[in-house]
Amino acid sequence: MTLEEYKDVMQLYKLANSWIEDYTKNDIGKHSAKLKKQYQEMLKLQAKTEQLIEKQSGEAGDDLDAGDLEEKIDKLARSCVAFASCFGDTQTPFDNKAPVSKETTLVAIELKKLTATWYGKFSDSSQDSSIASLMASVHEQAKKLISAPKTLDEDSMSLVFYGSKSKHSRKMRKNVEIAEEEYNGLLNIELHLIEDEDKATQELGLESFPTVLFKRGTKTVAKHEGYLSISALQQKVGVLMTGSNFSDSTSVKSITDMKSVNQKELYNMGEHLLFYFEASWCGICKKTTPVVKQFSNSYHKVKFEQIQVDGSHSLHKSFGVNEVPAIVFVHDGKMVGKHTGYINPSNLKRLLEQFAVSNKKNIGNSSSGTVSIIDKEMEDSDKGRKIKDKQTSEED
Repeated sequence: MTLEEYKDVMQLYKLANSWIEDYTKNDIGKHSAKLKKQYQEMLKLQAKTEQLIEKQSGEAGDDLDAGDLEEKIDKLARSCVAFASCFGDTQTPFDNKAPVSKETTLVAIELKKLTATWYGKFSDSSQDSSIASLMASVHEQAKKLISAPKTLDEDSMSLVFYGSKSKHSRKMRKNVEIAEEEYNGLLNIELHLIEDEDKATQELGLESFPTVLFKRGTKTVAKHEGYLSISALQQKVGVLMTGSNFSDSTSVKSITDMKSVNQKELYNMGEHLLFYFEASWCGICKKTTPVVKQFSNSYHKVKFEQIQVDGSHSLHKSFGVNEVPAIVFVHDGKMVGKHTGYINPSNLKRLLEQFAVSNKKNIGNSSSGTVSIIDKEMEDSDKGRKIKDKQTSEED
């Protein structure tokens, strides 16, 4: 995909998101069966373009403005001799026909993503044509380096995929193939189709499918059971390439199994996580909980967990929650929004549509109604559970 094509994909993704937001906000579907059908088509377009964006850039540089992103790309490219020609340096020796090292390839992969992000977000608004030219030059050189022959370490990296005929397995298999393409020459792939899941479970010792084993040489570093988004899979492969280890994603089934919140384990739990913090001593929670539970299971790709703040853990602190009730939105391991206090059904539905349907990366923070403050003394059961009520403006 060229940078111009990628920019077009970004525009289509934005248009689909805008259309879907307008459709859900104004409940347009109730007026037209034709629009309901178009809504389904827009959801497909959104999913397809999102996948293409993930494949090309993931979330690389997504949190940076134009200046910071340009500075990061410039610094990284200048640090690698393979990109010297992009800056007009023809004296620095670099053999374009020689095998490329793993280290250079990893830099190229990162620069390919960063330049794609810049081009998709800022090329139209940039006033300096030389910057756009540099981005295109770095991007093309990165693509050449990624596809070039590699000098490999003794311990090769590999993914071993076990999948059934299920929809999740088929989607996960595509993501594994995308990872192989991205880490061209550095990553070996084994693909296994499981016909008899019960038999395979006994023979392989795996609890569910799809499952991916991450291997360095002959040693299995970690495994993941279940679906992984492209960006989450790429993140894991990136860690594997650096020589670092990471834990099995199956070791954490619930956030309550964590002693402390770990971002890697969070994205292992799923793409869209919804955590609802409440407490038995919180009066307003009794009004809020039914609303949250009513909508929590309405979106199949959102994993919902209801967490009691009872002094047995401090998970709420990891999300900056010091009041209950509180709803925390997490996408691919990162907190993208939080609401404290009572929330009415229509507002919760709106937030969930932004989170689960429009895939917004920033839901924002909001607060309304009465909340109960989690007092320090509550952490120590011997001191009793002391709470204070704080009044803020009631939500309609």
